[in-house]
Amino acid sequence: SVAPLATYVPANEYIRTCKSLELSIYICAIAATDAVAPLPRESAPLLLCLAAGRLRSRTATAARKSACLFRKYLNTILLDKMSTNKTISTPKGINAKMAEVCPELSSSYAYFPLHISSWLGPSRMGPNGEVGFVKEVVRTAPSRPDYVHGTGPNGVGYYHLLTRDSYKILYNRLNNEAPMTGCFCSSAARKKLSDIEDVKKLLYDRFISSAPNEVKEELDSARGTDLSSIAE
Repeated sequence: SVAPLATYVPANEYIRTCKSLELSIYICAIAATDAVAPLPRESAPLLLCLAAGRLRSRTATAARKSACLFRKYLNTILLDKMSTNKTISTPKGINAKMAEVCPELSSSYAYFPLHISSWLGPSRMGPNGEVGFVKEVVRTAPSRPDYVHGTGPNGVGYYHLLTRDSYKILYNRLNNEAPMTGCFCSSAARKKLSDIEDVKKLLYDRFISSAPNEVKEELDSARGTDLSSIAE
């Protein structure tokens, strides 16, 4: 199934088995779907205390409230690794970037972080009746919700976003359409190119993966997060 990590429930489950203080904080951060103004620096000890152990013993309702605190503190905890201007990386921000670069990625089936047990084959049906491939019957390419139009193993048509082929089609499209920039290009043009490169990397990681688990990848990458300056 496709389930964005956007509520307190999965965050609470991960925190329950988490042994790293930094990772606990990161889990709460990525559970947030938006970034708001950070709390004052003096609030850090309270948040660190929650992450250190109190959150594990609390009820689901209390865990949700604690996750909200971490969401407010997100600006200080998690700087966007995908940008050079220190913007915040959250599922909502990444999904907005994906949808802007490739409108097809606005589908809930493509939401980051993606976690599915296996790819849907083009000739198979998904758990909820999703058809892996729909053949093109006319020589046009209108948009089709939850599908990507292009050429794959089943020929020209529409490949569902639960298939690996849909992401390969989008990746190849961006490779062919990516704008060129020069020394005198505007900052807006450079940002657009940067966004395209970010999305291309995500698409590439997906279509080469046997079973994408971006939830686990995000948690693994968080192990190197340095929060020593925040704890001071």
